[in-house]
Amino acid sequence: MCLTLTKLKAFLKTNIPQLLRELGCDLSTRVCGLGVAMPFDIWHWHAENPEQQAQLLEWQHFDLKTYLETEFELPVYISNDNNAACCAELSLGNRQNYSDFLYVYLGAFLGGAVVINRQLLEGKSGNAGAIGSMLNAQHEQLLTLCSLLELQKQFDAAQLNLSVYQLTDSQFKEHYALILPWLKKAAEAISVAMHHSLSLLDMQAVVIDSPLPKDALDVVRQLTLEAFARLDSRGLRLCDVSVGVCGEKAQSIGSAQLALSHHYF
Repeated sequence: MCLTLTKLKAFLKTNIPQLLRELGCDLSTRVCGLGVAMPFDIWHWHAENPEQQAQLLEWQHFDLKTYLETEFELPVYISNDNNAACCAELSLGNRQNYSDFLYVYLGAFLGGAVVINRQLLEGKSGNAGAIGSMLNAQHEQLLTLCSLLELQKQFDAAQLNLSVYQLTDSQFKEHYALILPWLKKAAEAISVAMHHSLSLLDMQAVVIDSPLPKDALDVVRQLTLEAFARLDSRGLRLCDVSVGVCGEKAQSIGSAQLALSHHYF
């Protein structure tokens, strides 16, 4: 579901002042800024959401940073949503303590980020790791193969009263047969991104995270290993494939860290 600018502004005008009031006078003076995690150039993806084209195009000429700084008189720090999610994995996850890895986030679209020497690699425009824009052998962008929006459409077509963002392990097991073909497509897309990334970076691991429940992520991990094994990987060294820990909260946690990181790290 696409959030319109009107709804966003109404939400912010209500909730940010409320949060500051709840902090009280002493703590509210210590707020060092607002962190925002958002997909860049979201208006380009209206082909994937034709019914929401007008709402997506609203964002093309909207300067969110200036709006927030003017409205709330706080510094604003904006990051690509998948970079923010990766920062959350770096600070709260990364159980194997990898120094170099490709972070993959299966969200509304397939996205990713890159970590080198335990540091997020953002690139010149903050868009490094945009694996969804990679092309497969059929010259299709990988994000078209494993969008959670597409899985939601399948749920709706089957008249299931389920949200992909609130799916439980038990619901996943109940509807496994319906979900499995989508998971296989997702694993194939991730294996292609893994192959490309290994050829460039020779990293230690691929870390996969998503709002999907852990059982689903474990299946994606195994299917990704199987899909990668079918690719011609001569000259490459296989890396680990593991599952992230922050799930649906990864992007929110990452955005909350932006202002703190800017001031203190």
